[in-house]
Amino acid sequence: MDTEDPKTARHAARRRERWAILGVIVLLLAAVGVPQAFRAAGNGDADGAAPAPHLRAVVLAWDQLPDAAQAETYVDDIARRGADAVCLALPVWQEHAASNSVFIEYRRSPAPARLEALIAHGRGRGLRVAVMPVLRLAQPASGEWPGGIEPTEPYSWWEDYENIVLFYARVAAAAKAEIFCLGSELVSTTEQTQRWRALIDKVAKVYPDGRIAYSANRSNFRTLRWWSDLNLMAATVHGGAGGDGLPTLDDLLDRRRPVAAEVLAHGGRIGKEVLLNLVVPAEAIREPAASASARPPRTTTRTNR
Repeated sequence: MDTEDPKTARHAARRRERWAILGVIVLLLAAVGVPQAFRAAGNGDADGAAPAPHLRAVVLAWDQLPDAAQAETYVDDIARRGADAVCLALPVWQEHAASNSVFIEYRRSPAPARLEALIAHGRGRGLRVAVMPVLRLAQPASGEWPGGIEPTEPYSWWEDYENIVLFYARVAAAAKAEIFCLGSELVSTTEQTQRWRALIDKVAKVYPDGRIAYSANRSNFRTLRWWSDLNLMAATVHGGAGGDGLPTLDDLLDRRRPVAAEVLAHGGRIGKEVLLNLVVPAEAIREPAASASARPPRTTTRTNR
């Protein structure tokens, strides 16, 4: 019987050892890469977080309506589209990113009685209603946006902003709006945890019966350290018109847009219900008359807040 040469046997053993090491490396890479691939594809979250329960809202920006006197008709179309909620975005102004003064431009904002009537109309259409002050820049320099503000006197800025937020929170409470968002996409301020927590406490005192939220930007919803102080996690999702107008938020989720999927996964991870605020152009909200007349009346079973 032939006997294997000792030198040849040693070479064969080394080859088997190298192949074994290579196999272990491949398995380790697969263990890391597969969950990342699923996460990138929007098919789940690597830590197994189930998507959070959520409300589908459409943002109605008062200052972007072609005719604010017709605001109720936009709310009607939002209800017919099948949304769970309407988020009434109310403009709050400062001149530019470094300004310290924040103000309401009353010619471009609803009077309290008008806002209360619009809230009542939304509730009457079976929608949950969220009230949300939204910061605008009146004279921004090139590249400036509300999410990047850097007031030179932060104390003055916060004093103005808090007063306006509390003003709208009182109106929301009087009209029994179900949700109050005390800010939206103010990215450069969200690390100021103590200031936001202090504002949340003040809002809770004047708005005791509703749910308090903040609508985060896609870039920092994971890093907020004060989600636990809020009743709802909200996130702003920028979408566009499709087909004959506004896609429903069900459509948005069915397409598995990465932002919505990531937001819902994070809400599940931190144990918060999510308010998804879809932002589209005002003209995209209007439903064509032919489509509206062909739809059956919308019925909604309301639940407690």
